[in-house]
Amino acid sequence: MKLEIKSLKVARFASEETLCFTARAYVDGKQFAHLNNDGHGGETEMHCGADDALYKKVIDEHGRELSNKARADYETWCREHDLQVKPEPTYDHLSDADKRREAHRALVYLLDHLVERLDGQRDVKRWHKKGIVFRDGDEIGTYGYKTSIAKMVQANKDDETRDYHEHDLRSRLADQLRAERPNAKIVVPDPLAGAMVFPV
Repeated sequence: MKLEIKSLKVARFASEETLCFTARAYVDGKQFAHLNNDGHGGETEMHCGADDALYKKVIDEHGRELSNKARADYETWCREHDLQVKPEPTYDHLSDADKRREAHRALVYLLDHLVERLDGQRDVKRWHKKGIVFRDGDEIGTYGYKTSIAKMVQANKDDETRDYHEHDLRSRLADQLRAERPNAKIVVPDPLAGAMVFPV
């Protein structure tokens, strides 16, 4: 099963406690829901329309996978922030009704995660045109020339050497960055940021 977010629209001006957005959710290439969050801290709403057969299939056939993935992500987040993990009953010990509720909760949680990843990758793609994108501890930024790499490469009229020219520019920047910031890690755009494949 492949979950995917498409048609993401973000309203930064309205994003307060949560990201304000609308998006479409797909499973194996077929749309099954519309998502929206008003940006005021509430949960993301998922609307499946009149024909919710595909949504029900995801919940019924992949509930355990969804729950396990959401739980694993939650536990990783707790460890990264030195927080205690709350004990919860496992999916298999829930009643059928509770399994459906848990699978729905996990599905919305994972789709929210995909939205955040896809939104973050848009910034990375934009910054990537300017130079090298890096992460150093909690800081994320760009390292480059006064003129963006995209413009420098476009100025090269020879199509056959453009890729080599860009690779050479990025290699030199990466060497300079490592010399100045030995702990920095280079971040590259992820074309699969808005998708998640099960089993993971």
